[in-house]
Amino acid sequence: MYLVMTKVVLKPDSIDACVKLFEETNPDLVRNQPHWLGAQVAVDRAANTVIVLATWECAESYMEFSSSDQFTSTMVKFAALFAAPPDVSINEVIVNMSPGDL
Repeated sequence: MYLVMTKVVLKPDSIDACVKLFEETNPDLVRNQPHWLGAQVAVDRAANTVIVLATWECAESYMEFSSSDQFTSTMVKFAALFAAPPDVSINEVIVNMSPGDL
């Protein structure tokens, strides 16, 4: 399993617009992705930063997805809100712990 972490510094007062755009566009982007497992969006309002944590079964599926026309055209909409380019990292999950595991 892989965790794709995307961290972006936004233009001032853009957090709510970014979250709304994510909620509007992400379901259509991932609905038919067989290896997509889920996503979380977190914000640091003091730093005007949004962090998206997306979980994928394999890194290759994310790479293919992120180079698709649908993804890149959607990212153009987000780019208007960015103060800097996104920082994206693909990380292998080696420990996955939840309360049920204890």
